Amino acid sequence: MKIKHLAILAGLCLFLAGCSKSGPDTSLLKELETKPVEANVQGNGYSRNEPIVIYEETLSNNVTFSLHEDGRLVLSGGDITESIVDTQAFKDYKEDISIIEIGESVSLIGEKVFAKAEKVQKVVIGDDVRKIEYYAFANCTELTQVDFGSGLTDIADYAFSGCTKLTDVNLGGSISSIGGYVFSGCTSLKNAILGENIQKLGNCIFDGCTGLTSLRIGCNVSQAALSNNTKLVSVVLEDTVEHLESRAFSGCTELQNITFSNNLRTIGDYAFSDCTKLKEIALPDSVEEIGDRVFFGCTAMLTAQIGSNVTAMGELLFSGCKELKTVECNSSVGVGSFKDCETLESITLGSTAAAIGEQAFYGCKKLLEVTLPEGTQTIGPRAFYNCEALRKLSLPSTIQSVGAEFIYGTQALKTLHYNGSSGDWSRVEKEDNWAKNVPGGVGWINDFEKKS
Repeated sequence: MKIKHLAILAGLCLFLAGCSKSGPDTSLLKELETKPVEANVQGNGYSRNEPIVIYEETLSNNVTFSLHEDGRLVLSGGDITESIVDTQAFKDYKEDISIIEIGESVSLIGEKVFAKAEKVQKVVIGDDVRKIEYYAFANCTELTQVDFGSGLTDIADYAFSGCTKLTDVNLGGSISSIGGYVFSGCTSLKNAILGENIQKLGNCIFDGCTGLTSLRIGCNVSQAALSNNTKLVSVVLEDTVEHLESRAFSGCTELQNITFSNNLRTIGDYAFSDCTKLKEIALPDSVEEIGDRVFFGCTAMLTAQIGSNVTAMGELLFSGCKELKTVECNSSVGVGSFKDCETLESITLGSTAAAIGEQAFYGCKKLLEVTLPEGTQTIGPRAFYNCEALRKLSLPSTIQSVGAEFIYGTQALKTLHYNGSSGDWSRVEKEDNWAKNVPGGVGWINDFEKKS
């Protein structure tokens, strides 16, 4: 510590008070050495015995700067709108300040006010603070812990960016808005919790957090908010999550485990695209809308399960998932949903699969057998195009239309089963010469012959 003015003065007073004609009473000095001088302080909703203040000053906006002998800098009395790091007091004592504590009557922590406070290891945000501004604690490279107060609602862009030793953050409580890139470059960050009261989540809030491995999320995830976190392994979406916007987790190349919210309703375009280690997903029945290319390029995906209440499925949902082998789909299949899933062997379709979209199974070279359930009404053009290994395709009596070339290139097809009568088939909307694309030698199971 630098010169501890008040400590020296207190020691001198005790020394003089203990003097007598026979000399000073040194026991008082020994007591001072072994027992810190304490003061009872009330503030921030709690009380405790505080080590003595070694320096105190009133800054602009009535902000009190109080440095304690334990390395705590307590700031209170008014909004902090001007740089604390640039004050002479901070410069004089910067080697001693390890903790910043925001006390009473501070509702705003201003832009860059603590940026590059390089020796600070811990920050305690008081309950009166409502907002933390841009870059407020950016590049505090020794910061390992932040305790957020119960009144905080808003954290602006880049507020804690570059805090390279920060390991855990809990953004729960009353926090409702988090700006973009708030924790960008926090390379030691491993775990994070996003609370259910968050209504606005900025872009790429954990961008460059190369150590982030797990996330627990209680809020809706906005566009690209958590994309490209290349070390993220596990995500838990609490039941308060209803919406994932486009590219929410895109490019999270180590992501392996997702627990979905039971109340999830919509998943935006590319939400999990290029999550190259994701092996299985099970979407709950609550999901109603799935965007385009949501799992595009998930090259390790083996199994997928889609709930029964999907009313809108985007294009190319699993396109390029070259290891996908089994699918259970309880809803209509979108355009190109499984296009070029070259290892897909089995698909189970539920009774709510009303439509099979155009090119839905295009190029699924190992698909062996497909039974479309009663209730399926339409098959889009080229739905089973170049399914080279397909041996049997069963069509329900509920089919109303069949698109062009729907079984083109299915050289192995031996059985085409229709669960209706010849009269029913005649009413199905189809090309006049639809049968030209049917491979030779196909056996028909029912009471009518192949039409030429």
